[in-house]
Formats: sequence, C-alpha cells, structure tokens
Amino acid sequence: MFNFSDPDLIHTVVNWAIIAFGALAIIFVLRGVFKVAWRVIKLVLILLGLLVIVGQVLGYIHISFL
Repeated sequence: MFNFSDPDLIHTVVNWAIIAFGALAIIFVLRGVFKVAWRVIKLVLILLGLLVIVGQVLGYIHISFL
C-alpha cells in the first residue's frame, strides 16, 4: 500500500509530475514549429518531384520504370 508520508514516494511523484508537465509544455510551445517544418518538408518534396520530372523530360536523368 502507498504510504504518503514516505519522503521518497513524494519525491518520486513530484519528479514524475515535473517531467510530465515539462513534456506537455514543450509540445505546446513547439506546435507552431512543427507546423512550419511540415510545410517546408512538403514544399521540398514537391520541388524535388518537379525537378525529377523536368530532368526526365529534358533527358538529364534516365529513370527506368520497368
């Protein structure tokens, strides 16, 4: 059974609470960063796809589909 007068148990519970609230705070603060990063990644992937298509059409790269 839990003994809430035990200092080690109280210390452990406080430490876990600090870690949990810290993780929530980091996620809350970095929400905007994750949104912008995802937009940048999508833009880079679209540009790379367009470059591959243009390179294939112009003959700079040769991609065999079969």
